[in-house]
Amino acid sequence: MSERPRALVVDDDAGIRVLVSRVLTRKGFAVDSARDGAEAIEKILQHDYAVIALDLMMPRIDGLGVVRYLAEHKPEKLGHVIVMTAFGAAALEKVCPPVERFLEKPFDINALVAQAVECGAIAATTDDGVKPGLETEVDSALADIKAAEPPVN
Repeated sequence: MSERPRALVVDDDAGIRVLVSRVLTRKGFAVDSARDGAEAIEKILQHDYAVIALDLMMPRIDGLGVVRYLAEHKPEKLGHVIVMTAFGAAALEKVCPPVERFLEKPFDINALVAQAVECGAIAATTDDGVKPGLETEVDSALADIKAAEPPVN
């Protein structure tokens, strides 16, 4: 039996971490998550990730710091990075040239799945990339998380 491909979801927003983690898990990935770039680098040192879904604006070490780390220490992994950001992708291509995959927030979850599949981690299992009813399940989980977390000022 083959091992599931690993994915790392890096975002300081718990809702996005849970959403992306659940979707990638449903698509067959073994998913780890990190709240910032420092945690991400620690996990990258421990595991071989087929996909790294990465936010840019985070505390401690930001997403660009993670990209710089990968460029210097694991350049073969740059093709596995999907940058998820509120900044425009066109502007980011100039700032973050080694990364080729960008999704602007709010992003289409099907686009994320398509890019994860493009990373070569897994084959598509459904025509539309997401199992039926998944969006409702994820929306419910996000609502629970937002209700449980105090707002950040």
